[in-house]
Amino acid sequence: MRRALLCFVVPLLAVAGTINQTFTFSPEEVEFTRVDGYDLASLRDYVSTSAPGEPIIPQAVFTFVVPANATVTNVEVVSSEKTELPGTHNLYPAQTSRPLSASSEPAFAKPNPTVYGLNAPYPGRLDDFGYTGTKTSYRPCGVNVYPLQYVPATGKVTLYTSLSLRMTYKENSFAATPLSRVQHDVAGQELRGFVANPDDVAKCTPPLRQTLTTDAEYVVITDDSYVSTLQPLADWLSRKGFVTVFRTVSWITGNYSGYDTQEKIRNFIVDYYTNHGTMWVLLAGANSVIPARRGRSVVSGETGNIPADLYYSTCSGHGMTMGIMSTVKRAMIRLTSMPTSM
Repeated sequence: MRRALLCFVVPLLAVAGTINQTFTFSPEEVEFTRVDGYDLASLRDYVSTSAPGEPIIPQAVFTFVVPANATVTNVEVVSSEKTELPGTHNLYPAQTSRPLSASSEPAFAKPNPTVYGLNAPYPGRLDDFGYTGTKTSYRPCGVNVYPLQYVPATGKVTLYTSLSLRMTYKENSFAATPLSRVQHDVAGQELRGFVANPDDVAKCTPPLRQTLTTDAEYVVITDDSYVSTLQPLADWLSRKGFVTVFRTVSWITGNYSGYDTQEKIRNFIVDYYTNHGTMWVLLAGANSVIPARRGRSVVSGETGNIPADLYYSTCSGHGMTMGIMSTVKRAMIRLTSMPTSM
C-alpha cells in the first residue's frame, strides 16, 4: 500500500504593530530673529523647511526603529495641545540652495504670493514620514514633525506644545539579513543613541547567525604596495579584539564580478557584510587606488558629479540610500612608512 506524503506551505501572516510616542515643545524654545525686514523662526536646533519662496518653518526630524522584518505603513497624530504665540510675524522666505563652489549668490527668492496670501495654517500638516530603510539589518524610519504652524495672511503663529504620534508598521514584509554577534551589538548600541524609541531596540533586533572562523569584522581595502605600511594598524586593531584582514584591489577584482572596479568592490563588501560579519571597512588609498563612484547632484540648475563613498556602504539597489550595511571610511594614504605604536 502506497502512502502519500502531504506537504503544507504556511505563508507568514502580515501582522500589524504600533509605536506610540509623545513629543513636547515649549513657547520659550521658539525664537524669532529679525533679518532683512522678516522674522526668522527657529526651535531648538531643528532643521527647517526649505521650499524657495515659502516661509521657513522649524522641522523636527525623529527616527524610529521598528522590527527587523517590518515596514512602516502610517504615522498619525492621535492627540495634541496647542497655543497661539503672541504678536504677528512676517516669516522669512526660504532661499534657493547653491553649491559651495558657486562664485555668486543666487537672486533673492521673494515670498510666493500664493503661499503668503493663505488664510490657513502653513505648512498645514503636522507630520509626514519617509521610507523604511535598513542600517545593519535594523529597520529605521524617519518622521518629520511640524510643531509650528503659520497663517501668512494674519501673521499669527501657533505652537503645538504636545503631539502624540502613532506609528503603524506591517511585520513579515521584509527579510532581514542575519547578523553576527559583533554586528548585532555594535549596530544596536549605535541605534540607541539616535532613535526616538531606544527602549524598543532590543525587541526590534535582526536575527542572529553563528559566528564563523572566516568572519572578518574589520576589512582594509588597499593596494598591494600599501599592505606592509598598514600592517601596524591591523596589528593594533587585532590587539583591540577586532578580527582584521587585508583585501587588495587586485584580489577583489580577480575574485568578484561587476560592471567596473567600483561595483566589484561593493559586491565584495556586500558579501563580507552578509557572510563574514564585517562591520567596518577602511578604503586605504586615494581615488587612483580605490576609485570612487560619483553621484549626480543638481543644485540650482548646476549639475555636478560628486565623489560619494556612500556607494560602498549601500547593500541594495543602484542608488546611494537603499540601505546602510557596514561603516565605510576612506584614508588618503600617502605614506611609505608608519609608526609601529599607536
